[in-house]
Amino acid sequence: MTSPYVPPRHTWRTRLREVATERLGLKAIALLLAVLLWLVVHARRPAEGDDATGAAPRLDGPRRAPGAGQGRENAPAPASDSTVAATP
Repeated sequence: MTSPYVPPRHTWRTRLREVATERLGLKAIALLLAVLLWLVVHARRPAEGDDATGAAPRLDGPRRAPGAGQGRENAPAPASDSTVAATP
C-alpha cells in the first residue's frame, strides 16, 4: 500500500527566498526605472531657498475670507432709544 502524496511544506524562509528570486530581471528593471525617475524629479526641482528671481512673496494688506462681504453683516447694531429687557 502506498501513502498519499504529501506536498513539501514551505517554511517562511523558503517562500521568502522563492518570492525574492523569481523574475529577477523584471525586478531589476523596475528598480532601475524608480531610481531614474527619482533622479530626474530631484534634478528638476530647485533647492529650497534657491530662487532664481530672489523675490519673496509680499502681502499687500489684510486678507478677507471669500464671501465675507463688506463687513456690514458683522457690524454692531446701531444704538436706539428702545431697549429690550430680558425676563428673568
